[in-house]
Parts: sequence; C-alpha cells; structure tokens
Amino acid sequence: MNNIKKMSANKLGNLTQPIIKKISCDLKGTLTINWYPVPRSINFALEHTSDFASGLWQNGTYSTSRTVTLSGLNSDTRYWIRVRALGKNDLKSDWSDPATKMVD
Repeated sequence: MNNIKKMSANKLGNLTQPIIKKISCDLKGTLTINWYPVPRSINFALEHTSDFASGLWQNGTYSTSRTVTLSGLNSDTRYWIRVRALGKNDLKSDWSDPATKMVD
C-alpha cells in the first residue's frame, strides 16, 4: 500500500491576502498600484472598476511585479482596485480589500 498522501491546496495553505500599499496618479489617465510582498506568490491578478456598487470588475491585468500601472483610464473618475496573489499548484489568495483613487 502506498503511504504517500496527495495534499490539496487547502492542506498546503492558501496564499496570504495582498495588502495594497499605495495608489498614485502620476500621469493623466493612469494609476500606479503597489502592494506588499506575499510569500510563495508567483504572480498577481489585478482588477479595477469605476462602478463599485455594481460589483462588476474589469480583469485581465497580470504581473510578476508588485507594481502595475493602468493607463487609458477616464479622467475625473474614481476607480477601485483589488489584487490577488497566485502561486504554484493553482494556489490563490483572497482578493485584497479594495483601495480607491481618483484619476486626474
């Protein structure tokens, strides 16, 4: 009998939820987002919305870095951003608490 047990992602433990450190608007129509490190993460998924109440998030931004710049955003519009850490074996963190910033 084989004594080796397969470990699921839950038994390995989930990744820590990212915490957004800073959002800046250095150029018109852009937001630069930075978050704290997450141990065992390989990359990050980032989503944003300008209509928080709708619950509809725009996704598709992935990064191996802890800093991402979103461009082509509407000026004079408030955006909410959230980040999720991704790791090996399909490990995923919970989404970060949303952070918000007005785009110049």
